[in-house]
Amino acid sequence: MNAVVCDEKTPIVQRSHRSSVASTLGWICWNALVFDADKVLPWLNEIAQLPGARRVKAVMRTHEGWLGFNIAHGVQDIRRTGYRRDSRLEVIIEDEQYPDPSALESRLRDCVLQSAPVREIV
Repeated sequence: MNAVVCDEKTPIVQRSHRSSVASTLGWICWNALVFDADKVLPWLNEIAQLPGARRVKAVMRTHEGWLGFNIAHGVQDIRRTGYRRDSRLEVIIEDEQYPDPSALESRLRDCVLQSAPVREIV
């Protein structure tokens, strides 16, 4: 499998796998993108409540530093994490229910801060 390369020209790459049992939909984001943590968490919670959504997991560079998100069955776990080479998120979907990838990616892009310093909290 080819490595996914995100850069200034292609800052967000969508990845998906469909199956009748469990499917995945995710994105890999260029490490220069900084996300607004205050927008990301509500958006991830919305995804976790979509029909068929089993789990949402992400590691993202935010204006509050690198954060790891794990949301499943109404329980959310958010933790600070170390540097990653890129931001990644994935939703695991059961059965054949599948959200609109374009609409979700549009919302992801709405969470990007155009220019903001990253507050690294140690």
